[in-house]
Amino acid sequence: MQSLARHQGPPNQEDDYNRRVTLRELWKDVPGLRAVAPLSYSHEESFVLSRPEESQPEDAELIESTIFEAHSSAKAGGTGFTHFLDGAQKSIRCGYAGMDPIVLAHTSAAIVERCDRQIVAPEEDKYSAALELFATTSVPCPLEMPLHVLPPQEKTTGIANEERLAKEVSNTREARETALARAFQGECLLMDGGIGKAINDRRPDAFLVGMVKSHQRQYFQSEARIQVILDLKPGERTTVFRRTGSYSREADVASFYLRLREDPHQGPLFGLVRVELPISDSLVARADDIAAWILHERDPLSLPDARFDRMLYPIRLVEKHLKARQPSEAAMRAIVGL
Repeated sequence: MQSLARHQGPPNQEDDYNRRVTLRELWKDVPGLRAVAPLSYSHEESFVLSRPEESQPEDAELIESTIFEAHSSAKAGGTGFTHFLDGAQKSIRCGYAGMDPIVLAHTSAAIVERCDRQIVAPEEDKYSAALELFATTSVPCPLEMPLHVLPPQEKTTGIANEERLAKEVSNTREARETALARAFQGECLLMDGGIGKAINDRRPDAFLVGMVKSHQRQYFQSEARIQVILDLKPGERTTVFRRTGSYSREADVASFYLRLREDPHQGPLFGLVRVELPISDSLVARADDIAAWILHERDPLSLPDARFDRMLYPIRLVEKHLKARQPSEAAMRAIVGL
């Protein structure tokens, strides 16, 4: 399997950014608006500001059987996944409207196909991206640059609005991923993240699998069932359960925990992922096959990524491709004009 070739974008994309009217020029005579030296923050850091989802009040409903236990999923000799989907984002704080921050962000998503053990660059209909402004009030924008204005809230602080903007950027990236997943017509798609929104408008037996690397929501209250999850060994999964939708237009999905790797010197969630698939008898019956495919995708190791214990190599290649197509730091600073 090879890395995707770096996509350089349109021939003079960086020059196009430099030729735009800067935000500093647009805002210099607008009362209350100011452009500031860009301060970047990562996707992961933005989630630190967000409150985790609350746990549900009782244990999730079991689908596969009446006993919640560990199941061994031997590593398969191959994998059935043919396509992989991921998203990326890059944000800078570029200004203020009064005390409220303004964010310039590039969000993107792509589906790539694996052909003869090679990952190939996505076709244009399987790539979605845009550079946009995010603010709490309407502000002048460079030509053709979209603006996301958050609905007003009473008694909000600048810090609270920064949290809201970070969430809106993440929601925009997620919406790109969801749109691509809904339109997907290929064979077996593995998506980084949950699939609840993606399967809402698709047939119930669509072969779309999601892999969630974070654990912000707790689906079991029983200490015994929580211990089953924490005691999973590499290659073991839990009984399949129903993960209820948390948001509007999010379908319920079948889900199970799977341990990819372990390290006695790491925390209990090291190498632990949660897998999602449509609630379909035929797909739930293939939970062992799907777990085995995911285990097969662990190699090669996704180093030097800090999430190597939960990051599958094909997903890392999609992420690297998306980051290669993001505007550079210099290009984003050129838009600000500082």
